[in-house]
Amino acid sequence: MKIDFDAEWRAVIDFIKANDDFLVTSHFSPDGDAVCSVLAMGEILERFDKKRTLAIEGGVPLKYGFLPGSPTVINPENIEISRRYSNLVVLDVGSFKRIGRIKDMISDNPRIINIDHHASENHFGEISIIDSAASSVCEMLYRFIEITDIELTPQLAAVLYTGIMTDTGRFRFNNTTPKVFGICAELVKAGAVPEKISHEVYYNLPKDYMEALAKTLSSLTFHREGVVAVMEYLDSKEIEDSEGIINYAISIRDVRVAVFIRISEDGRLKVSLRSQNSFDVKQIAESFGGGGHQQAAGFRYRGKLDDLKNALLKTIDEHLSEK
Repeated sequence: MKIDFDAEWRAVIDFIKANDDFLVTSHFSPDGDAVCSVLAMGEILERFDKKRTLAIEGGVPLKYGFLPGSPTVINPENIEISRRYSNLVVLDVGSFKRIGRIKDMISDNPRIINIDHHASENHFGEISIIDSAASSVCEMLYRFIEITDIELTPQLAAVLYTGIMTDTGRFRFNNTTPKVFGICAELVKAGAVPEKISHEVYYNLPKDYMEALAKTLSSLTFHREGVVAVMEYLDSKEIEDSEGIINYAISIRDVRVAVFIRISEDGRLKVSLRSQNSFDVKQIAESFGGGGHQQAAGFRYRGKLDDLKNALLKTIDEHLSEK
């Protein structure tokens, strides 16, 4: 049955008009779509003349600091939480637990708008709009903006373009549809500047990133006759945009699955997965309690590194054998 998303968006409009003082959030360790959808929704709520607080566990990564509104996003790890919110907008979150410490900012019985593009059974919220055919939540919000007839300013266009660009892997993942290119053309017409956005996100790297990259590449190992590549970065020093490092492994000829393991802020092992040729790493991540997309997924693991690698490689091998 075809879903009438326009009717669902009108329900969101009614909810926003009837309420005020919103908390807008996304998942911890935010990627581009998470950050940009939060910023875009903040701008949308401002146009409705609504009070809003933007918050993401971990805050906004440095490479997205150029985006309009990014300094207004609160990191709950850096503040004393003094109040709780009853009206929530949750974006790009396949499972509610992925909001992390934001839960400490929420009242006992919140009213939630849930907007996401992950195919998941973990639907939540008073209003839940899930469009697994969309490349990103920013793509979904573009349609919402069309319906509300909100002016698409250059600032808002830049935010939406960045979210779509990053969640399509620079327009190379299989979620890069003709519709995506059509929307991005309209965003460029509205004032988004692809050259500037691409430079800020991908070509403005700090020196410690390159040092971490060198160390990570030296750990590279291959498995299953070169089909699986594994890299590790186990220093306690956190690096900016560690997610981007895994792209070096998945770009190697004949590699179908790439794994990047590092230490997360809470001491658990953080695992990123990437794939080529329609291999579904989302299923693998979900088997370890994580999630994501078919070609980009991840999870966190509490335990020994060797145990993780053995279990993960066994699971990947089982899935490869099915293909």
